[in-house]
Amino acid sequence: MTITMKEVREEIDLLDKELVLLLARRQKCIEMAALVKNDKSLIIDEERIEDVVTKVSTFGESCGLDKSISEPLWRKLIDLSIEHEFKELVKYGALEEKVDAQNALQGGLAYVTNGQIRAKLKQTSKQTSGVEGNFIISDGSPNSINGYRAEFTNAVSRTLTKGSSSVCSAIFFGNFSDYVIGYWGGLNLELLRDSANAKSGLHTLVANTYYDGGVRRPKSFAAMLDALGA
Repeated sequence: MTITMKEVREEIDLLDKELVLLLARRQKCIEMAALVKNDKSLIIDEERIEDVVTKVSTFGESCGLDKSISEPLWRKLIDLSIEHEFKELVKYGALEEKVDAQNALQGGLAYVTNGQIRAKLKQTSKQTSGVEGNFIISDGSPNSINGYRAEFTNAVSRTLTKGSSSVCSAIFFGNFSDYVIGYWGGLNLELLRDSANAKSGLHTLVANTYYDGGVRRPKSFAAMLDALGA
């Protein structure tokens, strides 16, 4: 069977697309790491770098990938990832620094995100090496992130889009004393008599009330809209 150069190039193009998708997922993990570390001094971890390179080189050889390709390739990838992580740390501020820059790091400070991110942070170590089981969210502090109160609700989207990913989640941080909930109209109760259940003494009670909410000081809040929990 004769294979043409055109066919070889088409196969390479397909593989490149698969690699790009995987690299995009890896980049999201790097961005999550920047948010988790929240400290420039923690970004470069030489022990972790060597561990990654060793694992990749060993696995690569078992798959037929020459070490002379895998090792320099991954060291370059790690270098670029570190640069990106520094940029992300500045970009997000991280969230706490962004709020602090607006003189709003006070009052009812808290994180709010969804259950998917909670599950991810329960498996994410604070350090990349050196401490086993030291997770961002622990069983001992299930409603705390970085020393601040944390709340979780599936009302926070997990289907936001960035690049090729459409499963991004939002993480909010801020002074929730500056989030106002309005309530008006009182509580309206209406008893509906259900003839079908009258003999058993069952009736339907309908309760109606009206609430709304809004931010009175937007600078008291910061948001990350592309956290990857899956």
